Amino acid sequence: MGRCGLGTEAWADLPRAQRRRRPRSHHSDKAGPLGDYRPLSERPAAVEERSEPGHWEGDLIIAAANRTAAATGVERVSRHTLVVALPHCCTAPNVADAVTQALARQPAHLVRSLT
Repeated sequence: MGRCGLGTEAWADLPRAQRRRRPRSHHSDKAGPLGDYRPLSERPAAVEERSEPGHWEGDLIIAAANRTAAATGVERVSRHTLVVALPHCCTAPNVADAVTQALARQPAHLVRSLT
């Protein structure tokens, strides 16, 4: 007999919570709001060496209490800087649209990638 009055065989028949736990959804199946993008580890060597113009680095700056935000972009060779105001909200689709519009105003040979 065990400590609780159950035999050693009875413990094997009790349900285990870990056996029944399954993930409710698979987050990797969902597409992100930024669409198809590549990680930094997959960028070309020319970007890393800063040997050709047109590759940009971007950041998002959010003010206190999320009242306003700004997206910045810096061209890696010339260090040309863009600042995009995001006064109302900084959701991923809004940021992507604003940055896309700002880069569309740049010369075509200076827009190759954004990291």
